[in-house]
Amino acid sequence: MTKVDIGEYVKEYAGVLGKGFVAQMAPSVLQGALVTALKDKTVKQATEWVEKNLTLWDMLDTKQQDGLRNLACRVGRLDWLTADWTIQAIRKDLPALASLYIGWRKAYNWLVRQVDIIHREVGN
Repeated sequence: MTKVDIGEYVKEYAGVLGKGFVAQMAPSVLQGALVTALKDKTVKQATEWVEKNLTLWDMLDTKQQDGLRNLACRVGRLDWLTADWTIQAIRKDLPALASLYIGWRKAYNWLVRQVDIIHREVGN
């Protein structure tokens, strides 16, 4: 995956108006980071993730994982982060990947599990 420093995005916006602003901006920040991280991935690669049941969390480097934990810490609950939100977040910029998760039940279920893992890992 392309390295996106979510923590840097959070730090950039956190100092502006505080926690409320960060909470409001968090979905947009994460959407941008997600699109950036996936922009060079192919449907074939995403299919392999599903077929091999790879864990998305384990594919993130420590800095990315820490950035997500920092985001959750600053924002609180990430209840809006769901498989459906993720699909909508990438739909415009990465329609082929979004279609994979919409049209293939196994891929959608994989994505649901990945979101659940992320919630557990960030303490949500």
